[in-house]
Amino acid sequence: MPRAEVATSGAESAARPGSLTPAPSVDPRSNDGEGHPAICRLVDSSLTLRGEAFVRPTAAGPAFAHSPARWSGIDAATAVFRQRQVDAAINVRDKGVSVHGMVDATAVMVSSSQPVVVGGFYVPLLQDENRWHYSASTGAFEASFAPPPGLAPVAPVPSVSLRCDEVTLATARWSQAPTDVLEGLGLDPLLARNVGIRPGSRLAVALTPNGETVATIDPAVAAEHASDRVWTERLLSHLTAYEVQGGWMRVAWLGDDSLVYGWAPAASLDLNPPHTTRPPRARMGATLVLEHWYRCFHEIPLSVRLGGQTYPVGVIEDLARFAVVARRTDTITVATYLTQQFSMVDEAEFVIAASALDAACTPE
Repeated sequence: MPRAEVATSGAESAARPGSLTPAPSVDPRSNDGEGHPAICRLVDSSLTLRGEAFVRPTAAGPAFAHSPARWSGIDAATAVFRQRQVDAAINVRDKGVSVHGMVDATAVMVSSSQPVVVGGFYVPLLQDENRWHYSASTGAFEASFAPPPGLAPVAPVPSVSLRCDEVTLATARWSQAPTDVLEGLGLDPLLARNVGIRPGSRLAVALTPNGETVATIDPAVAAEHASDRVWTERLLSHLTAYEVQGGWMRVAWLGDDSLVYGWAPAASLDLNPPHTTRPPRARMGATLVLEHWYRCFHEIPLSVRLGGQTYPVGVIEDLARFAVVARRTDTITVATYLTQQFSMVDEAEFVIAASALDAACTPE
């Protein structure tokens, strides 16, 4: 499987060039002999599980929670992948509460920490964590990319593969910053000028001046399939040119959710297109509020109660706040901001020992 090209920028290219997100923590205690660490440990402030994933206290234990599950803006999230093992160990920690478990490794959603260049000319601009899947056989994260509407590659777009140090558990910030992507590709904004695709035309793009065509851009097709009506054919006919060699111009085309760059014959471009602006993008968020808080003065073991059995899955740290939901003879059902983010299976619940609550915890 072809390795992915990763866009870089700036003078930092010696180490993790142009990194737009915090670099993940990688634990390469052993190597598979093919460049992939046998152990991959990712740490970030968010974690998302996809599909029909189930969280288990141990690899062979019963499921106590299921996806969809998403933890964001928390203190820490960790996912540990081991080559040739189909399960990954996860841990989420927030506000003094820590929960761990085992999940199918392919259920852990990751993003590329750098913009990925597919085929040498196409950059998926909006992150889609559903694309990347962990491969237990290779120890890498793999994805396939379909070209966006309006982009017609001459050859099939290749699948790509990323190492552990090229992915993150969080959605990478470059998803919202196409200008950073352009600079990472070595396109100097000081040289930028507006050009356009002539009305009713398609533009052929090559990897080098006078090179063979690798793809064509059709603004009419791109506008027909755009996610928002503001992306008109006129808007999608605009490009940015950065340099000229002979009769060729190096150009970049920003589509609905993608960026294409390469070389195009200057004679096929409109060098004085009408001015227009790009539409903004929006974000959404949510907040959860709990009541009836308690606080303990030492660490309390946190467990999951399921099918009459109790399984240890984490801790409530000293001075962390939590809510009591129900009380039995020996156990207290609790809720915290963190535990509320789990989609629990029927009859599963987070519990602590009643004796622990009585010994060192006080209501607030």
